[in-house]
Amino acid sequence: MTDGLRLTGYHFGVCMRSVRMGLAAKGLTHDFDEGDPFGEGAEALTRLQTFGRSPVLEARALRRFGAGTMAPVADAGLF
Repeated sequence: MTDGLRLTGYHFGVCMRSVRMGLAAKGLTHDFDEGDPFGEGAEALTRLQTFGRSPVLEARALRRFGAGTMAPVADAGLF
């Protein structure tokens, strides 16, 4: 069971790793969708974010792009 979070991004990405570690530290579980910006997943990322920026974290109606914007939202308990 997840906390209603969906994380999309490139599993080898440094930002993806930091977001996953941050969510784990907060005790939040999430679903994961692969989005390889260099291959087949590029289209999926572009649908979520115009420039294909990764990672993308979705929770209910909230969508965040890039690792730097996710930590403050998790800290505030907005998920």
